[in-house]
Amino acid sequence: MTTTDERLLVLNLLREGKLTTEDAERLLRALNAPEAEKARASKPKDLDAVLRQFGTDLGKIGTAKWVREIQSAATELGKQIEAFARDVRHTVSESRSPNCCEYGVSTGAVVRISQKGGSLALHPGDATRVRVSGPNTHAEVDEDGLLARVEGVGGPTVVRIPTVARRVIVELTGGGLAVKGLTLDELTARVVGGGMSIGDVAGSLELETVGAGLELTAIQSEAIHAKAHGGGIRASIGDVTRGEVELSAAGGGIDLELGEASDFEVHYSVVGGGFDSQWEGGAVGENRYRYGSGAATIELSAMGGGISLRKRRTDTSG
Repeated sequence: MTTTDERLLVLNLLREGKLTTEDAERLLRALNAPEAEKARASKPKDLDAVLRQFGTDLGKIGTAKWVREIQSAATELGKQIEAFARDVRHTVSESRSPNCCEYGVSTGAVVRISQKGGSLALHPGDATRVRVSGPNTHAEVDEDGLLARVEGVGGPTVVRIPTVARRVIVELTGGGLAVKGLTLDELTARVVGGGMSIGDVAGSLELETVGAGLELTAIQSEAIHAKAHGGGIRASIGDVTRGEVELSAAGGGIDLELGEASDFEVHYSVVGGGFDSQWEGGAVGENRYRYGSGAATIELSAMGGGISLRKRRTDTSG
């Protein structure tokens, strides 16, 4: 059996649900090992090792040389992630058969999505059915309908989330994530080797990118925690009058726009840039300002860029 035939067999087993995404990834990597390992002998052998090394590199950054070191670490990470994604896309292209499936879920369901390579988009669906479309995807739902699992290799993949689902968990490697128009209790997403765009979403957010930036628009939430390693954060999140917002960017700046009716206290730390605010308020401590009564808490941390805190004014014309 040739290497190409073996790859096709692995992908078919993944599509039929007889292999998990992790097992398929390991088998595909093993098939490519003789040539690939020689070329990459001096680099981390898998993505977990890449991420561990990236975290170690960031931890060693000194304030006197943060710019050069953080850019170097992010650039090296991006190269290795892109190499991984390119391998996945090449392998998947050898057996590219569209896959579309749908399953009914129960009220309060959790949708867990894992994808290696390619873009992933989440859109609102109908009341009770998870709908998945994309090459080399597999989905299943447990007996009580409270947990739906979606796994894929390559993309693009589109998952339509039913309105009865309350939580979505995403792990994406080697591609970008776009989420639009969802109302949830919680969205948890981690993207390695690609950016993240979240728009018109209501619910608690736990977000992280490695190797790229993050963008938030039209968010309704009392709990936002977002980290970008190797990129900046742009966020427009409407009126903030309670709860907490925590944004952290390593390798870029933070641009945060809030609605005019916001009432908050902000604490910030910045390396390699300044702090600029369109809001009028008094200092209540070192790097800490209060706007209004300080009902909401905002924590901002940027390494590799400045912090801009802007006010979105209500349009009263016409």
